Amino acid sequence: MKTFQKFKKLISMVLALMLMTFAIIPTGAVTSSQTLSSSSRLSETIQQELGILFDDVSAYLTNQYKTNFSTFFSSDSTGVYNAYFFIKSLQFQKQADKYDGAGYEWYQTDIEIFDIINVSRDHINVTAKIDPTWKYQNLNVSSASNLNYQIGFVKENNEWKIQTIYSADIQFFVSHYGDIDINITDIMNASAELEQNFAEIGREEYREMMSLVVPSLRYTIFINTTNLVSYARTYSSESSGTSSYNSNFPYYSGDCQNFASQCVWYGGGGTNTTTAINNHDSPMTTTWYCSTNGTCTSSWNSVTNFKSALYNNYVNGTLGPKGIRWSGVIAAEPGDLIQVRWEDGHYHVFVVTAVTGTSGYRTTSDITVCAHTTNHQDVSLSYGIGGDNLQEIYTLHVTGINN
Repeated sequence: MKTFQKFKKLISMVLALMLMTFAIIPTGAVTSSQTLSSSSRLSETIQQELGILFDDVSAYLTNQYKTNFSTFFSSDSTGVYNAYFFIKSLQFQKQADKYDGAGYEWYQTDIEIFDIINVSRDHINVTAKIDPTWKYQNLNVSSASNLNYQIGFVKENNEWKIQTIYSADIQFFVSHYGDIDINITDIMNASAELEQNFAEIGREEYREMMSLVVPSLRYTIFINTTNLVSYARTYSSESSGTSSYNSNFPYYSGDCQNFASQCVWYGGGGTNTTTAINNHDSPMTTTWYCSTNGTCTSSWNSVTNFKSALYNNYVNGTLGPKGIRWSGVIAAEPGDLIQVRWEDGHYHVFVVTAVTGTSGYRTTSDITVCAHTTNHQDVSLSYGIGGDNLQEIYTLHVTGINN
């Protein structure tokens, strides 16, 4: 039981992070730094909306009443994605409380709005501190305090709806797993104990719930950003042609995604020999690999297929790189990928090697990238993009590789 209580404390911490971040990032670049003239009144409105949301969270977790939480989020795909993980996180948290009969004695959240930035008439970015505090009926009080967030709101039917929530303080739990003092052995021992002691909930249901806390924990390969960036710089240049390319891999007339996958592969611990590459050694998988002779999966060398596989692997735990995507570059970090699409339908991808400025407010001028076709080595993203016909720009954050 002692091991279980340790595990439950872990669950509490992880879910506190999940309920705030949902592993989601803000959409859209900030186009104006002008604070709204009616910021005081708007701040009160936004604080009231967040207050209602977390009052309902408290009521749900303490078994007072249920709420349709999706009504707090925007109806676009990003808002729906946020709502999905928010609701799933709450459902798991409730299920975890059933294991030893310990529910919440109380749960409350303090909210403080610091700034409201006008992005457009119907889109605002809010900087806030959200501090959840709770007490289990048979455990000590836990708290996640002084966490600063950028929250994106969009207006729908004259009401402000949450579209995105992001915190630079805690970033992504999964991708920064090693930065949190958790003993993997303790987690897995507690996991085995839970499976044995609570078999009545069903093994598959339990595994599904566990995956919401730490997706694919047993088989996730995490990305070494330093190695990823080093590879990008080693095998790129400003010169045309392929002299800087890694000869252990094939190259294509449009080689940008092939190069980006190589960077992710090396960041995941890939061995840079033809033997390891042609054997599709880890971190390659049966659905994401490339051979020296040019036999590669579409998820390896296609910009659009890599993007789709990244999201699918994150949500479903299937094999290959997993991660999330958001519109714009305001929170891009070294090791991220930047995908762009021009009006003519042409796609391209860059590898981020360095950034300046503040996360949550970055522009293309703050981001340094490498790429193939067109070849670039440590140039400004604004220079790499060029022209005025850009249709879309996205940041892809690879949280790991399911292997």
